[in-house]
Amino acid sequence: MPATIKPIYACTMRELYSTSRTIIQSLEDQLASFTAYKAKYDAAFVTAKRARIDAAEALPDEDTRSGAAELLRVQLIPLNRKCLDNFQDLKGYIDEVFLKDERKSQYEVAGANYYDEGQRENWESTKQLTVNMNAFIAANSVKLLNGGTNMPAGFEAQCIADAIAFNAKYELFKTATQTGNATEEKIIANNTIYTEILDICKDGQKVFRNDAGRANFFVWKTVLDVITPPGSASLTVTVLIDETGLPAEGATVTIQKEGDPVAKTLVTGTDGIVLFTPLDPGRYRYSIVLAGRQTEQGVKDVNAGTSARLEVRMKL
Repeated sequence: MPATIKPIYACTMRELYSTSRTIIQSLEDQLASFTAYKAKYDAAFVTAKRARIDAAEALPDEDTRSGAAELLRVQLIPLNRKCLDNFQDLKGYIDEVFLKDERKSQYEVAGANYYDEGQRENWESTKQLTVNMNAFIAANSVKLLNGGTNMPAGFEAQCIADAIAFNAKYELFKTATQTGNATEEKIIANNTIYTEILDICKDGQKVFRNDAGRANFFVWKTVLDVITPPGSASLTVTVLIDETGLPAEGATVTIQKEGDPVAKTLVTGTDGIVLFTPLDPGRYRYSIVLAGRQTEQGVKDVNAGTSARLEVRMKL
């Protein structure tokens, strides 16, 4: 299995871009000294580095992609409900024209085994339910119509249209949630920026080896600490029960800043909320545990001077 691409920068993406731009500005301010050291340092070099930073920043981040996926999930819910309701109506039409002993087997042929999972937002189950249901209707339409006294004439077309609408939205949802390649593209671009800026810093240390004041303009940690003072951020985590949207009491929330060996843990109260403050800006990995629910894990960037917010829904 290929190795997962990981960030090599111990800061948030916003801090990466801001720190990089600050160092590029210092390079431009001292360009004559750099050019005297290496001819590659010219106005075109500065422009190219700024363009690379802009291009990396323009790539959608994980929050943007997850937000798009969540919007599509919300839009899928009523489409899912339509397909499930169609199945319930179909059961009524089956009851009208099949003997009592035959009905259970006919429900199953029509997709009954996928119904319960479809109710729990297992979209693949709903997709298969619509396949079975539409195939069943097509194969039994004359009997189900019962001479115009049972299934409405437009019901078959309605089920097909509802299935098409659901599947089209589901395909968009799958694309939005399959973020691995896009995430790696963003990280690779960011890693390239970080590596190139560190190379500039190394040259800056050589150029200004006898000028400590100017040399500090080319020390990554020094510039980063000016942009993001320690303890200048916070993170509010809201934990909800997925199917109801109600606060999840008693959830254990653990966060750990990348590069920091010490984790922080809090437990939600009746409001389902915990507040971590003060925090050093950076990228935090989180884990949320609640009895009877799936453990939720992820990454959250916490930027300097901000009150970051994270909402997590605990699934069965």
